[in-house]
This record gives sequence, C-alpha cells and structure tokens, in this order.
Amino acid sequence: MKSTRLLYLIFLILPCTLFSQNLDDFRTAASSNGVILIPFTGLREYFKKTLDQLSDVKSNPDKYLGSSPTDEDRKKLQDYVKVIEDQIQSNIQTHQDQEDGARKRKADFENLIKTTEYK
Repeated sequence: MKSTRLLYLIFLILPCTLFSQNLDDFRTAASSNGVILIPFTGLREYFKKTLDQLSDVKSNPDKYLGSSPTDEDRKKLQDYVKVIEDQIQSNIQTHQDQEDGARKRKADFENLIKTTEYK
C-alpha cells in the first residue's frame, strides 16, 4: 500500500519537475531501490533506455556535472552510475520472473474458468 502511494506521488510530481540531473540525483539513485533507483523518468519498461542514458552519462560526465567539475566529482558520478547499472541489471530478471509468473497464473485461471463454465 505504501509503495503504491509512493508510485502515485512520483507520477504526480515528475511532470512538474525539471528534467535535468545532477550529482545529487545520481547519489540518491545509487542508494535507492525500486523505481527511485532510476535517475531518469520511467519504470521497468525503461530499464534498457535508462541503461543507454547511463552510458551517455559515463561518456559525457560534464553534461551532468556542469562546467569545471572536479576529478572527485567525476569519480563519484562514475561510482554512482556503476551502482545504478548493477542494481538495474539484477532487478531486470526479478521483474521478468514476476511477469512470467503472472502470465502463468492468468493462463491457469482462464483454464479453470473454462472447465467450470456452465454449458
């Protein structure tokens, strides 16, 4: 119930926020779980897109850190991105397993309904 409310709030707030990320956004995402783990807007369907954007972060860190970032800031950003990528990779399979299980249950219930229908 709490996570449902959180997701609802996220979807209400996201359109109102600016779409720029900074070092704090990546730090927060790297220490989070679930949807908050993704520092860009989107859910499981966007894991691949997020991984692509994270590649851009690694290639163009100044775009996210602003002008004249320190080497320490660049290192922190790279570390945060690595943690986020690792978490996304580990969660992709979990989400896929849950979706597969839900499809199986749906098929089981459809078969049960067919066998118990009044003819």
